[in-house]
Order: sequence, then C-alpha cells, then structure tokens
Amino acid sequence: MAEAEFALRDIVTMVQSVAAKRGVSLAPATPSASGAQQFCVLKGAELLRSEVGRHRVQFVPKSSRDGRVSTAVVLVSLWDGERGEQDAPPPIVKTYNYIVDQVTRHATGAVGSITKALSGEV
Repeated sequence: MAEAEFALRDIVTMVQSVAAKRGVSLAPATPSASGAQQFCVLKGAELLRSEVGRHRVQFVPKSSRDGRVSTAVVLVSLWDGERGEQDAPPPIVKTYNYIVDQVTRHATGAVGSITKALSGEV
C-alpha cells in the first residue's frame, strides 16, 4: 500500500532512535528483493528485542473520501542468519494511531505521542 510508505519510514526512524539511545551499532544493508528495509546490527542486538514484532499503524489515507481508517503493519525482526519457521505471528509491539497522535506499547500499556515514539521514548 503506497499510501502507508510513511509508516515504514517512521518505524525505521524509531528503530534507529532506539538503537542510538541504547548504544546499538546499525549499518544499512543491501535492500532485499522484496524492498524491505534492512540493517546489519553490528553490536548490541539483544538491546533491540523490545522492538521485535509487529508495529500496527492506523491512519486515514489522503485519498480517503469518507475518512475511513486504514491499518498497515510493519514487522521488526532480528535474524541470526538461520532460516527458521515461526509457529505464530509475532506479537503486536506498538500501535501508532496517527488520527489521535498516540502510540501504545502493548506489553506495558505505556502511551505517548507519535513524536516521542519516533524519538525512542515510548
């Protein structure tokens, strides 16, 4: 969904902010054939575990005529180089509600603004 590309950019910004705050070294990786944004974690991967999972984004597309809310999902994962099967989808880590400028971290119930979340504070 092209209208949700902003969501991928915002989640990448958030992961980069969290990594910087936690001293995790990231380096851009070659984009995958699917177009997925990828990074190589040079050190400190365990410090990003709290961001692993699905990030749900709720927004009203600019092309919407009736204000209907759309949902996009961005998956953040750490890959150790081994290909493995996953029995269940990863949990939803955060919901980014652009309509009311609110982010909720599901594990703790913490709530904050989109700006705070993108800077790694939620």
